[in-house]
Amino acid sequence: MKRKINLTIDTELYEAFDKLPRKVSVSEIVNFVMKMIMLQAMKGRELTKEELNAEVEKAGGEEFRERMRLVFGPTVDKIDLGLRKMKELLTFSDREGPEGLK
Repeated sequence: MKRKINLTIDTELYEAFDKLPRKVSVSEIVNFVMKMIMLQAMKGRELTKEELNAEVEKAGGEEFRERMRLVFGPTVDKIDLGLRKMKELLTFSDREGPEGLK
């Protein structure tokens, strides 16, 4: 059974929803993300890869995984690129050691 709730979100996030392609179901995404957060909170740890895969299967399997990849893929790629750039900036050679940062 599904139930409705009222959810208050920031204006920027609300406006971002308008920019999503119509094939993206905001309810589906929010429901899945909230479920993962609740499962992690109940377990008191991050979900294992196997647990996450089981939840993806329950949510719609490979079709759901592909939709999420299309929706979140560009965002994840941007985050990954940013993390790689930060790592390059913060990486020092063994010769320099942490003192090289001073």
